[in-house]
Amino acid sequence: GFTWYALSAQRTHINTACKIMLLDYVFDTLNCRCVCWQTDNLNTASQRAIERLGAHQDGILRCHKLRKDGSVRDTVEYSLLREEWPQARVKLLEKAAAYDAS
Repeated sequence: GFTWYALSAQRTHINTACKIMLLDYVFDTLNCRCVCWQTDNLNTASQRAIERLGAHQDGILRCHKLRKDGSVRDTVEYSLLREEWPQARVKLLEKAAAYDAS
């Protein structure tokens, strides 16, 4: 799936809270072993956002997809394992609390 936020909501508690809920559901309810993200190699903002979730870069798929303009993109692949989620969750909860305190 995908999530999109208005510029006014990006890098706010809204995204952090939504991702905590989504990842809790994926790991705790669906019992998934791994969550994967893919993003365009030129989309550095998305890459940083994925990394802030605690995901690890697994690699780059070269010439993986076509962009809407017809150019060929490389895709950066990330993952977060179920075993990594508890520690990543603590960090995200700390970020959420920091937003609440400000």
